[in-house]
Amino acid sequence: MIFYKTYPCSKKATTVSVIFSLLAFMSVITGIMLFREALSDKEYVNCAIAVVIAAVGIPIYIFGSNKLSKKIAEKEGPKNIRTKVGYAHKYVMAHPEAYDWLIKENPAFAAKYVRNESGKIVKRR
Repeated sequence: MIFYKTYPCSKKATTVSVIFSLLAFMSVITGIMLFREALSDKEYVNCAIAVVIAAVGIPIYIFGSNKLSKKIAEKEGPKNIRTKVGYAHKYVMAHPEAYDWLIKENPAFAAKYVRNESGKIVKRR
């Protein structure tokens, strides 16, 4: 099973998380397969190498899928919210209280969306 994080305001961070999760998964699967093969052939040195290969998946997952992707999202997310209409819309739908701040920060968003009488954010007509 592959676990990765999704970042709604940063496709790059989500992609990095998926790639590193896949690399970690492949490392663990490869280590397990090599371990089983080496154990059946009674090659104990290769068993140790297989365990190391499988164990390498853990730091790949922790540092790549979690920490690196989070760092990318922290840098790219606010930039995308301030400059791109689609990301700004996703953000304001999740955080309606940020509408007033967002129309000041992202003029393209302000030109395309408005708050109606009931307080919902809708496209301008």
